[in-house]
Amino acid sequence: MSATTEVCTNDPAETIKRATETTNNGSAAKDAPNAGGLVPEWLKAELFVDLLQKNVPNFKSIKNFTPIYMECVRTYEGHEEYYDSLQRSHERFADELRPLLTIDPNEFNVLNHGDFWINNVMFQYDDAGKLKETYFVDFQMTRYGPPINDLYSFLLLSPSLDMKLKHFDYFIKYYHDNLIEYLKLLKYSKKLPTLKEIHLAMLKYGSFGVNTVITLLPLVLLEANETASIANIIGDSEESRALKKAMYTNSRYREHVEVLFPWLYHPCVYISIIA
Repeated sequence: MSATTEVCTNDPAETIKRATETTNNGSAAKDAPNAGGLVPEWLKAELFVDLLQKNVPNFKSIKNFTPIYMECVRTYEGHEEYYDSLQRSHERFADELRPLLTIDPNEFNVLNHGDFWINNVMFQYDDAGKLKETYFVDFQMTRYGPPINDLYSFLLLSPSLDMKLKHFDYFIKYYHDNLIEYLKLLKYSKKLPTLKEIHLAMLKYGSFGVNTVITLLPLVLLEANETASIANIIGDSEESRALKKAMYTNSRYREHVEVLFPWLYHPCVYISIIA
């Protein structure tokens, strides 16, 4: 991860708001999993392979994401640096993810939103136009576990590209500072998590970051079009394959992923994923 970068602002919440891409600039495709706050029933189940097999009749078609995606990865500038490692990680993704979804009672755990990105946050302003309150919405995928799930989701999906990595460590520290403040206020009786422990957890659960870039970021950055539907996103028709290629090769996604993958591949972040 990059060195912590100072952000000059008197209101960190307003900085985060300004850093995020708006609904019009970074919206999910129409009928995509999170568009309009609607989440298909099969996505509400925990993402274990065996549960997906029970809940999605055409589960095998989801595996078709791998060859199509990896074919598109070959077109990304600088893909030679991480292609082989990404291929291995992609092939054993389910096996790697399953143990990470098992709650470790010895770690610091929280109630995660589960679908945490800018379109699921509402902002309230006062009469002077100053940010007053923020409200989280759409709690269909809440999950108890380490806070890393929500941190990766929000920080990789919501900030604009110029802010996403440049101020990544700043946002983690801002989260940790406020976390400690409120844990003390609520008289939390267990050991308070240190900033170092949060960063180490980001390494341990790095697969969440990779998964976010592969599966969710394409939906967030895809412009709405007539073929963008749940059926095509999980299907294997010619129209479905064309949609996926458009998701993975459009200029907005390429611009993000050509920066994010080298960052995730850097040993201090990615070594725990590909080792």
